[in-house]
Amino acid sequence: MFNAGDIVKVLIPNVVNAGYDYRLTAPADIGALVRVTVMMRPYVGVIIGPGDSNLPPQKIKSVSAVLDGRMSANDLRWIHKMADWTMMAPGAVLRLILNVPDAFAPPRVEQLYTWAIADGTRMTTQRQMVADAFAALTEQEQSILILHCVLGMSDGKIGEIMELSRYAVQRRRRKALDELRNKLAALMPKGG
Repeated sequence: MFNAGDIVKVLIPNVVNAGYDYRLTAPADIGALVRVTVMMRPYVGVIIGPGDSNLPPQKIKSVSAVLDGRMSANDLRWIHKMADWTMMAPGAVLRLILNVPDAFAPPRVEQLYTWAIADGTRMTTQRQMVADAFAALTEQEQSILILHCVLGMSDGKIGEIMELSRYAVQRRRRKALDELRNKLAALMPKGG
């Protein structure tokens, strides 16, 4: 087990390395996944042992973060065995395993919006006509149109969410769009 401040060797998923030395910012063990930077590029690497470069301590960078994930001793042995067998750098083999660094990032925050009109908001006649025509649709038709037109979901994906067949979603979407088109065409002045 390494303590904060210890120098460790970190293998990064890069073709040209056999590991770089970094200073730990939190306790970690061999196999722990860490976030580091090499030449201004962020990487997720794995601690493979104690640091062994003879660099002065002030030149050794610190680990950005110690992540929750870890690799077992068997995983690390397999990386080195595969590197020897394929004549690749161990970092290149690690790249095959850790090819998606965003998998270790926290989930993105979703911004959810509500349909509300603030007091004093000017609603044009045309916008009010569209809102009234949309409100006249059934809740299911409204949901299908929002998922398709706003979020860009396919009919198959909408069907999975709403527990309908892809064909049923397609049929209801077309019907709702036709209803909207007909209601708006009847309300719109000629030529406008």
